[in-house]
Amino acid sequence: MKHVLLYILCQLVCIPLNILGVIVVPVCLLLPKWPRWAWVWFNDEDGYGPYKSYFGKLYWLLIRNSVDNFKYVPGVFGLGRPLWYWSNQRWYAKAGWESNGTICGSAGSGKGY
Repeated sequence: MKHVLLYILCQLVCIPLNILGVIVVPVCLLLPKWPRWAWVWFNDEDGYGPYKSYFGKLYWLLIRNSVDNFKYVPGVFGLGRPLWYWSNQRWYAKAGWESNGTICGSAGSGKGY
């Protein structure tokens, strides 16, 4: 149960961060280098993803991977925590922590991995 509460708390913290990201991300994309103070809105694993254009990067960081680096904040990251996963091979949904310890919550087409 403590993991469920932690997961819910993490999601609640991300709500205002996502809202603030609507202002932060477009501004940071205009700068030559991503500022350190805006680290939580960046994606250390994938950078700007497959996109090169301003709007592609905006989509990747604001919609596809919003506040992606939040998963690296101490206390959020956690190996051995549970993951709820469902798939019918066409659609999937998952919530919790991946096997590498990062928090996740997503749904869509495919298998989800």
